[in-house]
Amino acid sequence: MKITVYKSYGYCFGVKRAIEIVEKTLPKEGKTYILGEVIHNPTVNKGLSEKGLMIVDDIKDVPDNSIFFYPSHGITEGNKKKAEEKSLNCHSLICPYVVDIADKAKKYEKEGYKILIYGNPDHTEVSSLVSQLKSPIVIREKDDIEKIGNFKKAVFLSQSTQNRKKYYTLFKEIATSCYWEQFLGLFTICKATYERQDWVLEHISEFDLFIIVGGKNSSNTKRLYDIVIENKKKGLLMEKWGKTIFNKIKKYLNIAIISGTSTPKEDVDEIVSEIKGRVVKNGSSVNIHYT
Repeated sequence: MKITVYKSYGYCFGVKRAIEIVEKTLPKEGKTYILGEVIHNPTVNKGLSEKGLMIVDDIKDVPDNSIFFYPSHGITEGNKKKAEEKSLNCHSLICPYVVDIADKAKKYEKEGYKILIYGNPDHTEVSSLVSQLKSPIVIREKDDIEKIGNFKKAVFLSQSTQNRKKYYTLFKEIATSCYWEQFLGLFTICKATYERQDWVLEHISEFDLFIIVGGKNSSNTKRLYDIVIENKKKGLLMEKWGKTIFNKIKKYLNIAIISGTSTPKEDVDEIVSEIKGRVVKNGSSVNIHYT
C-alpha cells in the first residue's frame, strides 16, 4: 500500500491563532463562554469544553460580566450589541482574513458598489458579513443569480472557505446574465483553503481513494470531499480514526490523505499510524510519502 499525505495538513493560521488565544485565556480566567463552536471540529470543541469553555447557542445564556469569545468565523452585529448590553469582557477569535474581507466589503459599499457574496447564508461567516452591510445579496447556486437583477456597479466576493472553481463559474454567470456598467471580482477564498482544493484537483487521477480528515460540519473540509465525489473518485470523510475504518480502506492500494484547515495535525498522524500498523500486521508493506 502507498499512502500520500498532503504536507500542509493541520490547522491554518486563523484556526491556530483562535485555539492559542482560548487555551491561554482559560487557565487564567476559569469558566468562559463562546457563542457557537470555536471552530468546526467536534473533537477540538469537546476538549476545550472539558477545560472550562462553555459553548452556548444563544447569547442570553451568557451571564452578565462574563468572559466571552467571538468565534473564529465571526459574529453578527446584533450579537455584538447584546454582548455590550450584558457588559461581557469580549475577546475576538475572528480570523484576521475574515475581518479583512468584511473591511473590503464595507469599503466598496461606501463607494456605491452592490455587494454580492458567494457563500452559504446559514454559515456564521456569511451571516456576520451580511450584518455589517446595508443590502448585500448572497449567491449560493446558479439559480440565485436571478434575484440580483441589473446593476450599475457591483463587487463579487466570497466566503473564505468556498470552492475556488465554483467562484469563477458563478462570476462568469453573473457577468453574462446581468446588465452592468462595472463588475469587479474580489477573490477572497483563503490561501490555505484553495491550495488544498488545487492539490486534490491536480492529483485527482493518481489515487484510488482520498481520505478527507476533518469536522463534517466544516465548510472547507466538505469542499474537499465534494471535489473528490464530483470527479467520480472514491472519497471517505472522517473526523477521527475509528475501529471500522480499516475494513473500508484495506482493498485500496494507493491512498491520498488530506485535512481541512480546522483539523488538528495529531488526527491525521493518528490515521496514518493506524493504517500503517494494520497493514504491517497483515504481513504487507506500506510506503508513506508527504508531498
